[in-house]
Formats: sequence, structure tokens, C-alpha cells
Amino acid sequence: MDQGLVKPLAAREQKGSRFSRGRPPPRERRIRILEAKLAQDSKGAKFVPFVIDFRYSGSEEWEPDITGCVYQGTAKLFVKVGTAFRPAAFLLGKDLAPVPGACEAAPSES
Repeated sequence: MDQGLVKPLAAREQKGSRFSRGRPPPRERRIRILEAKLAQDSKGAKFVPFVIDFRYSGSEEWEPDITGCVYQGTAKLFVKVGTAFRPAAFLLGKDLAPVPGACEAAPSES
């Protein structure tokens, strides 16, 4: 996740203009795994949900920024944009459509 999303986002933000009216880049980011066990989608693929938090200079407060998941064994990263999950490359400027069923846990069988 660090190599596939966090570092590329930081590199892209560093290229921005310092005179931009957009939000400044965060001072720091961290990745939190939301579930200790793997979830399984409707196709049987296993994934782990995560959140990337950030904080700005002068702040000690962490704020959630990006929600997503990574699939086991494939390193496929998806991020939540609106109500749908898209491949993480969407945040790096690629026009990628939402992936139906990505990061959605299948109902557990009782």
C-alpha cells in the first residue's frame, strides 16, 4: 500500500504549485488496517480494508483521508470515491471506472 498509493500520492502533491489554492500536502500519512481478519467478496477473493490518515504541520490530530482495500495475493488496491470503489490509480490521475463488488464483503453463511 505504501509503494502503490501513499508514496505516489506524496510525489504528485510535491509537484503542485506552492501558490495553489488547493489544500496543502499533509506533513505525514499513515495506513491503518481496519480488520484483523481477511474479508471475502462475492467472488471468493479475500481482501483487507484500510484507511489512510493524514496530519498537517502544526497538528497532532490524525484525520481519515482515504478508505479502501487491498486484495490478498494480488496487491490490487481500490479506493472509495463517492459510494463506489475504483482502482487506486484513479487518485493518481487515471480515468478508471468503478469496479462493481470491489471491497464489498459477501454475506456470511450461518
